[in-house]
Amino acid sequence: MVRGYPVYGAVVFGFLIMLCWWRVRAVPARTGAVIWVFTAAAAAFAAGQLFVAPRARPSLHNVQQGVSVLYHPVSGFPPPSGTAAMAGAVAAGLFLVSRRLGVTAAVTAVITALFQICVVAYSWQDVVAGLIFGVAIVLGGYAVLEDALTLVGGFVAIGPLRRHRRPAVPGAGEHRQPAR
Repeated sequence: MVRGYPVYGAVVFGFLIMLCWWRVRAVPARTGAVIWVFTAAAAAFAAGQLFVAPRARPSLHNVQQGVSVLYHPVSGFPPPSGTAAMAGAVAAGLFLVSRRLGVTAAVTAVITALFQICVVAYSWQDVVAGLIFGVAIVLGGYAVLEDALTLVGGFVAIGPLRRHRRPAVPGAGEHRQPAR
């Protein structure tokens, strides 16, 4: 159970993103924002692993002797937590689309962050840095790409994934000429 917590967190965040998309799929600007949340979360996770790792400090398991190991230690020099970066990106991004789902994602992000600290997978500084890193990527990218994301959201909203609405009464959508 403990070893799979990053996967469980990713599944929960993926579910929240899909639920948010399902609720706003007919609104182009919000659909584009949901697409950006998914993309930015993946980018935050990857960037935390690839670009920050060479400058990170030694792992807690290399510094603190006698620590009870609940989770396989991060070897060498851990970057800011990629899971926390993904959690921060999803939480901040879903606030752009839906306040209720944003609060749910924020609570899940805090639980994920606390779990990483409690099992001594990362130090609290690495987890907080990951959260801030994820929030910065999603909000900064959205500020730069907002217009393009609205166009992409419009394409998705009018494409084959769009919800088709039919009039409840046959002929209700037709315009009739008054009788003369």
